[in-house]
Formats: sequence, structure tokens, C-alpha cells
Amino acid sequence: MITKPQLYDRLISVYAEDNRYARNALIFNFVLVFDEDTDTTYYEPVVRKLGGAFRTYELESHFLSTKSSKSTIPSILTQLLTRLNSTGICIIRIDDTDILFPPLVCDHHVPVFTQSSCQFKQLVKDLVAQEIIEYVNRFNHVAKISDLSEYCNVYVPTQKLPQLMTEEELQTRCLQFVSLGDTRPKLADVFRILCSLEAGLSVKDLCFRNDPRSMSIDERKLIQFGIMEGLIHHLQKYPVLNRENSDIPTEL
Repeated sequence: MITKPQLYDRLISVYAEDNRYARNALIFNFVLVFDEDTDTTYYEPVVRKLGGAFRTYELESHFLSTKSSKSTIPSILTQLLTRLNSTGICIIRIDDTDILFPPLVCDHHVPVFTQSSCQFKQLVKDLVAQEIIEYVNRFNHVAKISDLSEYCNVYVPTQKLPQLMTEEELQTRCLQFVSLGDTRPKLADVFRILCSLEAGLSVKDLCFRNDPRSMSIDERKLIQFGIMEGLIHHLQKYPVLNRENSDIPTEL
């Protein structure tokens, strides 16, 4: 499956350019084979990640173009197929190389897209990344995006929340920590906002509903304090595979 240059680096084709190759480029593919009536949407990220990983191996160590390492590819793909079918998870150590010191990302760094943001949204399947994408606008720095993304989170109270109304030392620390500026908020307002947290209500919606800043409450510090003291906890959301859906293949 060798495509035209216009399709390079797309889902169906991967390539690496270098004058060390016979045609100044190494063009290759990895594919998963399914029945013709199978919905393959769920497996597109696997193919994309597989092709991208081997492209990296080739650029770093000539893995695909070196005869000795190239001979191990059938074994690697066999392990991949077996483990995905048996457990749905696959981790294969290719060699002894590890990235011990990845590039440092600082708070003031500003991320930018190297391709169309619309195209990137279609390719990304990670739930967290999907929430963050809308804040990457060539102006927001990492620290600001981190704060903004927290507004999408959902938190719920724990059984320890009533302690805020009975322990004076906890009350003092809370009001000092969550206050916006020099004005101290009222304990009743802080407690009411924490009690209003519930499943399905994001921090963003909470702010629209209660306007904590009008009460001299910094909602970001309030969430941080609640997490640190165990008064609230982050409600996580994960995708769950519905085995009753016959359209989803259980094996490759």
C-alpha cells in the first residue's frame, strides 16, 4: 500500500525522508485487518500510534531499515495482536532505550498547533486532551491553560465536609486560603458553595450559578483547599466498553 505524497503522514501511510534511502524516503504502513462490516473507528488510534512509534524508531535508530532490527518486526506485531485480543492492553519493550529526561515544559511556554486545530480535534481520542484543545489559541500559556481546564472538572463533597462548620482551626485556615484579595469571605458562603457541588455540575457551571468572586471567594483556591483537606473529591469520568454492542469488534 504505497500512496502518493499528498497522503503522507495520514492514517493510511507513514514515511521518513532521508538521503540515506534509495528513493530519499522510506514509505511504510501498518494495518489491522477486520471483517468488511466491522466498525473500525475504535481501532484507528491504535494504527496511528503504531505507525508513529515505528517512524520515531526509524528516525532515532534506523530500526526499520536495519536488517537485524527489521527481522524482529513480525515477532513484535504477533505480540501486539495477541495481547490486544487477550487483555486489550499491550506494552512491548523494543530495546533498552528509554527517555529519561524529556524536554522541560515551563509555565510560561505557549503551546501552538502544528496542524489545523479542527483536524487535530478529530484525531485526538484522549478525553482530557479534548477538553484542553479549545484553550490552545497561541496566546494562553501552560499555567493559564492548566487553570482554565480545571473549570471543566466535576467535584462532589465528602463525609468530611461537615467538619468545616465545627472545627474553628479549619475554618480559619480555609477563609485565609480562599479569600480573594484582602476581604475575608463569609464562612456560610464558602460552605454553601462547597455543598452545592454535585455530579454533573462543573466548576464553570458552579461559578455561573453562584458567582463566588462577588463573595470575595477565589473559586480556584476553594477547590484546591477542598481537595487538600479531603472536603471534596474529583469525580472522574471514564469511557466504558459496552459488550452488548455488537458493532464493536472484540478481536482483531
